[in-house]
Amino acid sequence: MDDNYEELKMISTLDFNIFNLKKKIAYNNVLSLMGYTMMQTLGLANNKIISTKRLESFLNAVSNNYKITTFYHNSIHGADVTQTLLVFCLNSNVEEIIETTVLDLFGIILSSFGYD
Repeated sequence: MDDNYEELKMISTLDFNIFNLKKKIAYNNVLSLMGYTMMQTLGLANNKIISTKRLESFLNAVSNNYKITTFYHNSIHGADVTQTLLVFCLNSNVEEIIETTVLDLFGIILSSFGYD
């Protein structure tokens, strides 16, 4: 994690502020950077499920397919929703309640990036 992105250290908490991160990096890089960081936080990046290259390619494609002119349902919103889901997953026993596997969690988080 790059020291220039202090905000990313808070990504697994409710104190994370996506708009502080958005001020520091290009708009179209927010979702990709956050996505990769969230997958690292969950231990789902660069493993048997998906390679780093494919994950980055997917996140870039999702980010690039959001319309930058859309006021609300844009890549920033997609990343923000996913970060909230990450906090929920990390701070609850959702894995036990719905008996999820690592692959299930991976799919839940990945699909939330492009839910709009």
